[in-house]
Amino acid sequence: MPNKLQGSILMLLVFTLSSCGLFRNSSSLPDTFKNIRQLKRGLNELQLNYNWFSAKVKMKLNTGGNNLKTSGELKMKKDSLVWGKATKFIELARFQMQQDEFSVINRLESKYAKLNPKDFLGDVPLDFSAVTTVQKLLLGEFPFVLNDNDQVEFINQVISITRTHKTGKLTALLDASTLKMKEVVVYDGQEQKLALGYNQYQEVESSLVPAILNVHLFAGGSQEVGLELLNIRLSNQEKVEFSIPDDYEQMQF
Repeated sequence: MPNKLQGSILMLLVFTLSSCGLFRNSSSLPDTFKNIRQLKRGLNELQLNYNWFSAKVKMKLNTGGNNLKTSGELKMKKDSLVWGKATKFIELARFQMQQDEFSVINRLESKYAKLNPKDFLGDVPLDFSAVTTVQKLLLGEFPFVLNDNDQVEFINQVISITRTHKTGKLTALLDASTLKMKEVVVYDGQEQKLALGYNQYQEVESSLVPAILNVHLFAGGSQEVGLELLNIRLSNQEKVEFSIPDDYEQMQF
């Protein structure tokens, strides 16, 4: 598979894989949050209110030492759809994620793939659907429902939340003043599997949304995707098109 397409596919694969984590145990909180219930309320209140979310995207892809800069689009219908495409003079690829299916069209090779999000998530239980979890990660929102078993610590104006599961853990670092994520790291055993860094936020209708998001995938060699979200628009309706040509060959993973 060409590195250009691999980078385009990696973008959604990384976000989907990043939801593989569960947490445990609670401890000291900042004065603003006297208990887990208050922190949970704060996380819920700061969620972006939208029906459709759309943005122009600038992407920097680094896969196996090969660098590529592309542009594209990202559109999301709350709790039901994530859609996007990557272009470099021509369209390279487009993807669509719905509740039970993640599909990618490879324009360069006239191929496509259809996968179940569970193929990436395994048997790890989620608090939300896979689509909603991915949307929350893209928006810099904590992707789980905080519970009393989560390990919560407050260090230097940063709230650290860790959830463990039978094969690893996920740690999220949140800004204590905004409750937006600064970093999410997924561990497989003791080794980092995936890291998402939120370098900058922008205000959209009185809510904070990532302006720059970096994704680092460690499995199978170091691979990085940098995303810059531009011209963000919230609306009641957006048009998306996703149809696989009849003569395209199905890719196998």
